[in-house]
Amino acid sequence: MRKFHFLIIFLFPLLIFSCKPEPKPIGENEKVSWEDFLDSNFSANYNPEGMTPLSAELVFKTRLPATYRLDVNGKKVFESKEYKTSHAIPVHGLIPDHNNDIRVEMFAENGAGARHRFMMQSAPLPSFMPDIKVNKMNADSIKEGLHFMELNLANDGKFHSVPTVFDNEVNIKWMLDLKKYGAFCWSPTENDRGNLIFGIGSEIIEIDKLGKEIKKWDLGKSYHVHHEIRPVSYGNYLVACTKYGKKITNAKGVETESLEDHILKVNLKEDEPKIIREWDLSQILDVDRLDIAPQKPVDWIHVNSVYPSKDGGIIVSGRNQGVLKVNNDNELQWILGPHQGWGKAGPQGTGYETKEFLLTATDKEGNSFPEDIQQGKKSASDFDWPWGQHIAHFIGNGNLVCFDNGFNRQYSNFEVDEMKYSRAVEYKIN
Repeated sequence: MRKFHFLIIFLFPLLIFSCKPEPKPIGENEKVSWEDFLDSNFSANYNPEGMTPLSAELVFKTRLPATYRLDVNGKKVFESKEYKTSHAIPVHGLIPDHNNDIRVEMFAENGAGARHRFMMQSAPLPSFMPDIKVNKMNADSIKEGLHFMELNLANDGKFHSVPTVFDNEVNIKWMLDLKKYGAFCWSPTENDRGNLIFGIGSEIIEIDKLGKEIKKWDLGKSYHVHHEIRPVSYGNYLVACTKYGKKITNAKGVETESLEDHILKVNLKEDEPKIIREWDLSQILDVDRLDIAPQKPVDWIHVNSVYPSKDGGIIVSGRNQGVLKVNNDNELQWILGPHQGWGKAGPQGTGYETKEFLLTATDKEGNSFPEDIQQGKKSASDFDWPWGQHIAHFIGNGNLVCFDNGFNRQYSNFEVDEMKYSRAVEYKIN
């Protein structure tokens, strides 16, 4: 009898388990409950990596392959197109210090679907975030959409990078706190996978918009990444860098280091970076021209942006020189900048005359401006050169635009108040 009772106790849970009913099939165009549509637990993770206080991640599986629509506080923020059963949905655009209304609607291929609504409390913005004030806005000239800002905070020589997105009303919709890296994170840029890529020292780091590190590449001991990592195509990137050990000789015959004067084309498809091409700007420009930044001979050019041109070359913004076009063979094509002070090219100043590559400033009728304007000593009512510019690139109409910082405008040594202004400017190159 004891053996008989033991067998009954052992088999009973197996019989119950084996008799569990299969879930009811989901028919065409059938709208079912959220629980019936899922094939797993639903997890809503606020700020999952501790770096994005206005973001969350929704993780779950569905019984049928499905796309989704995501609404945050009554506004559609994303609509997917790929049918999947495993979902990890990033949620961005939470209102800070707010109980946010989040809605997810799923759409199966057979027309079936389900929806879910829940609330999520967010934290206030961190105290280090600056208050943004709009002094003047011309709403008619601003496109609908969001604006990406590279925000870098400095305190006693320590940098804290916080890339940020805001809308036309200057409401912060997303931020990524990169303080865990303990350094200036150079120019986070979106790549073809929708992730951010940036540089620290010799490393290039890819991170998703929730703060999860995806991949890291090291360029080795020869290079220091700065200012720009620009996606080109097929896993290739243009990278502004300093090449350690590089020397130049000034007009007095003194040899010194040369900073921020190299550009690499790097392929990051594999675990190890592959350098495809190297541009050395000291070979093609006058390294001893210090008219705009006389106090920093080692930082004679200060490359701060690099963009590809349609013909395969590159457009380079050198803050302390001007805007350049260079071809794939490291040959100078033209220089956009004030004409004063250009001499011979090369690390020792023994190359060709760089002034032959200077573009001439003209008015709308094609007439050349006077020499004092060409030299950069004066400006016209409708023309001035860029001074300490950033992000120089061509736009859809074929013109070149940049942000003109007004750095030492007209060689004013930063002392003339009316010269202290910045602007966005558009040039026609012909």
